[in-house]
Amino acid sequence: MQTKNDKIVSPVILRLHGDPLGEKDAFVLRQKVYELIERGTKNIVLDFHDVKHINSAGLGGLISSMTTLNKAEGGLRVACVNEHVLKVFSITRLAEIFRMYATVEEACASF
Repeated sequence: MQTKNDKIVSPVILRLHGDPLGEKDAFVLRQKVYELIERGTKNIVLDFHDVKHINSAGLGGLISSMTTLNKAEGGLRVACVNEHVLKVFSITRLAEIFRMYATVEEACASF
């Protein structure tokens, strides 16, 4: 967790939906990340509970979002990834880059 003027600032949790999480969703995610950074948020948890599939456009949106947050000295965590999506992360070796957690609570506590 971050502190801001002695107040605890929790990470923002974005619940993703999509089957697959594709180009349109990736664009919306990137825009939301920019918007949150402008408002002072630097740490974001992506809740994948309702994401059944992901394609290359969706992966690109995640990479772009993570890069943007890293440049803003923040972080991105991924939580609740199902077996199919996790397989895509593993095949593309992105499981080695993204910090992934079984629950949203674990992801939030990692900041």
